[in-house]
Amino acid sequence: MEPTTIDSKGCVAFPVAPLTPSTPDEQKWVAVVSGIAIFELQGSGSQWTHEELRLPLDDLQQDIFAMAQRAPSDGHHLRFVIEYTANVGAINSINVMSNWNESQERDLGCAIEAVETNFIGHKIHCFDGLTIKLAVSSEHAQLLRVGFQSTLTGWIREFRTRDELG
Repeated sequence: MEPTTIDSKGCVAFPVAPLTPSTPDEQKWVAVVSGIAIFELQGSGSQWTHEELRLPLDDLQQDIFAMAQRAPSDGHHLRFVIEYTANVGAINSINVMSNWNESQERDLGCAIEAVETNFIGHKIHCFDGLTIKLAVSSEHAQLLRVGFQSTLTGWIREFRTRDELG
């Protein structure tokens, strides 16, 4: 599942080592991306329903590359190659969409089970957004706002773009 929207998106990137790299690919970076994902989740009664919320964050990656003053050469594209990640997510608000009256029981639960980094590649892990694993227990639809932050360390590297025609 993907969010309806992502509000309050932001990022910052800064170089950490080496102080004077001989090539741009040697420069190590710390990047922090954050935002608030808004989405609707429908429970299935008193049983917990588990969902995964996929956050591509492609636009924030482009902001990181711009902060690093990096642009790909012809026939290439940029990727953030991951060394380490630290992710966090928190439920900011829950809006239950139901016509409850005072005599109805209001039983609901919501939890973030994990925030995981998505990777492209098997040997070289390139950042490809986040996945937030959630659980909800309610028979009513809920509009959730989930805040997230990911701190990344790694390198901005250039890769050859494959020919789309094969």
